Amino acid sequence: PTNTSDGWRMAEKSVDGSWRGPELTGGCPKHPTWPANPQFTLAPSTAGDCIVELSQKQAPDALLPIGLVVLKGKLGVPVGPTMSSSMIVTKSKYKASAAQRVTFACPPLGEGECYVILASTFEPGQEGDFTLGVGHEGGDFTLEPHPRSATPLPKQPAAAPSAQASSGAAASIGDDPAIKSALAELAEQQGRGKTVYEDGSFNCAGKDSKTLYISGAPAARSKKIDAWARLHALSGGGDLGGTYGKPGTLIIPRDGLEDRHILGAIAMVRSRPGLLGRVLAWSQEGAGMHGLRFFKDGRWQTVVVDDLLPCHGKRQLAYSSEGEPREGPVAIILKGLAKMYGCYEAMSGG
Repeated sequence: PTNTSDGWRMAEKSVDGSWRGPELTGGCPKHPTWPANPQFTLAPSTAGDCIVELSQKQAPDALLPIGLVVLKGKLGVPVGPTMSSSMIVTKSKYKASAAQRVTFACPPLGEGECYVILASTFEPGQEGDFTLGVGHEGGDFTLEPHPRSATPLPKQPAAAPSAQASSGAAASIGDDPAIKSALAELAEQQGRGKTVYEDGSFNCAGKDSKTLYISGAPAARSKKIDAWARLHALSGGGDLGGTYGKPGTLIIPRDGLEDRHILGAIAMVRSRPGLLGRVLAWSQEGAGMHGLRFFKDGRWQTVVVDDLLPCHGKRQLAYSSEGEPREGPVAIILKGLAKMYGCYEAMSGG
């Protein structure tokens, strides 16, 4: 037990766990496979506030987007396959941070009922290790694994880098040579201990990089690029295919590029989900890997990029995005176009 700031005595317990294999990597509740995740029964003996913290054991440069959901359930009965709003007690955001935490009032439930803590990554198939810690001000409580109704993961489509041409918009993602090349590159990087994709053919982090400027050096009027950030580490819910409706989905033009003509086109595409889905061919946010398709020179072409984005200051994007960068596709589409046309500066002014 420890003392909280207001003098309460808090009982604490923790348990280690892993996201490993298809039975334990179901992703967040937006995916139908969400029941296939580590789950824990929480049953307090008395009323009191409860703190639940999910912390991951990955290296700082390889953090996964993680989060947790606290549900009302029944002792010994798996939750799922659906999750209604009436089941949800509280939930955290999903972020690529060292830990996520929720605090909520936690009185004992009725006979045979309990709280169920769901710990997951944002995307299905993401693997890692974690610790779940629970503190309760009311005294002793039960914290133990909850029975799961494991939902097998569907076969995942292959991913995609390298700016090679696909045979058409309807081409299978798994058969796309650009995607095969990207997956091979990712596998080679993972063999060297890396967990997120680095696009070797379009590296934006180089000094005076030609991926940023036509001449390889910034013009006097250019915005200084002095930092880089991974998209999955920025704010937002990770719904790159989302449409307008929340404040965070509004497009924010930034003065790093004269790109309002492109932003207008992206806004039009966002109004047509079918067309947006064709452009956003594939994404695996946890690996920082995105495949896009653009119609250029009379054919659909596949471009795969990592999610490392140029910044002007720490985690302040230099180029346009949504107000919450992970709530829409602008930043990734801009990077894909920059790769296709050679650099970001090539998009200025049309």
